[in-house]
Amino acid sequence: MSQLRSLFVLLMILLGSCMGAKRQPLYRVGIDPDFKTLELNGMEDNVYAFCNELFQEASHLEKVRFLFVITSWDILELGLEKREYQAMVSGRSSSLRRYESYDYSSLFLPTGTVLVVSKASEAKSLDDLSGKIVAVIEGSKGELLLESHPAIVIRSFPSIPLALNALEGKEADGALIPNLFAQHYVSGLFQKSLKIAGPPLTETGLRLIAPKERSPELLALFNRALKALQKEGKLERLQRKWDLLKV
Repeated sequence: MSQLRSLFVLLMILLGSCMGAKRQPLYRVGIDPDFKTLELNGMEDNVYAFCNELFQEASHLEKVRFLFVITSWDILELGLEKREYQAMVSGRSSSLRRYESYDYSSLFLPTGTVLVVSKASEAKSLDDLSGKIVAVIEGSKGELLLESHPAIVIRSFPSIPLALNALEGKEADGALIPNLFAQHYVSGLFQKSLKIAGPPLTETGLRLIAPKERSPELLALFNRALKALQKEGKLERLQRKWDLLKV
C-alpha cells in the first residue's frame, strides 16, 4: 500500500506540474526576422537568434510563454492592430507622433549611431569636433545627426570600411557609424587605431512594443526580466554570443 501511495503522490505531482505548465500565460509576439526598420546589413540572422534566446530567458524568469509570430515589416503593425498578437519586436522610434499610442519596453539591443574616433583623440561627443571633419555613410542617418552641428564639416563615403580607412588615415576626425558595425570593426580590423567615443547618439534599437493599456502586465514582466538579465550579465553574454557586442 505504501508503494501504491507513493506512486499516487508522484503521479499527482507530475500531473500538477503539467497542469501548472499549461496555466502559464501565453503571449504572442509579432516579429519581422529581416528587421527592415534597422540598419543591419547582413546581421539579421544574428539579431533574430539573439531575440529568440532573450525571450526564452525572459520566459523562464517570469514563468510565462512567448510565441513568435513571423510576419513582414510592412504588415507588422497591422497584425498588432488586428490583435493577431499582443506585442511586437520593433525598432520603431517612440518619438514619432503616430506611435504615441504605444507603450515601449526598455531598449534591449541598441543599434543607434555611434561616434568613432582615433585612439589618440580626446573627443567624447560631436560638440568636441566643432570645425573638424566627420565622415558619414551615404544614405545613413549620420547626416541628420549633424544638422544640429553646422560647424562640423561633413564628408560622405559609400561604405563603412572606406569611412573608417579615412579616419585611420587622418583624413577625418571622426565617423558616424551604426553601433553594431562600429562594434564589429573597432574590435577587429581597426582594433589598434580606432575606438568608440561613448554610448549611441540615438536611442534607436529593438524594444517590445504594445498598444497602450492593452497588455500592461506584458511590458512590466518583460522589463522586470530584462533588468534581472542585465544585473546577472546574461544580456551582455547573449549579445556577445551572437557577435552583437564586442567592445
